[in-house]
Amino acid sequence: MVSILELENAFAKCSDWSLHPDNISLSKDHDSIELSEPLVTYLCDKASSKKHWCEIRFYHLRILLLNKSTTNFDLKQYFYDRQKSSRRLWLKLFYIRGYALYANEQEMIPIVYKFQSLLMKCHDYVDYEPILSVGGLPYLVKTYGYTCLKEALVSAQNEYQKINPLLRGEYSLDEQLEFYTLMSEEERHERFQKWLEEKRNV
Repeated sequence: MVSILELENAFAKCSDWSLHPDNISLSKDHDSIELSEPLVTYLCDKASSKKHWCEIRFYHLRILLLNKSTTNFDLKQYFYDRQKSSRRLWLKLFYIRGYALYANEQEMIPIVYKFQSLLMKCHDYVDYEPILSVGGLPYLVKTYGYTCLKEALVSAQNEYQKINPLLRGEYSLDEQLEFYTLMSEEERHERFQKWLEEKRNV
């Protein structure tokens, strides 16, 4: 088993906005191992750190979401507090996914409805791609089937259509919560330039 010290040494190689390959490699080893209390504490600390970008925090959160032994530890309050305080909407959803590991449907309803109301105020493509990915709301609907989740998914899909098509479909998350791109860098740049041109002509 990889030690916390090894993880920390690899994490020290990361920048504030980018993960080092050594950190990615070591972190993936923890998706299926039996987690220990010190390791869970370490992952929780990294996942809620304000020192790094959302993507880096998410990479530690994903281990807690994917590892089946996470539920051996009482993280219900942790996930509740994090989803409540998270400003980035897509990250909030994945804290809600963590909370769902412990909460019943009645406990989920007010949180999901609050999230749904925020969806209607936010039309940032950066949020919607992870939210609508197979690991986002569709996963929650498939896993739990709660009516509130189904309604939130419909709202997300409807609000997504309000985003400029030139900003949609650039990337997504797979079932292992790994980001992947859906187009080349050249195509992304070309679409972004077209979007800027549209904005200038408005």
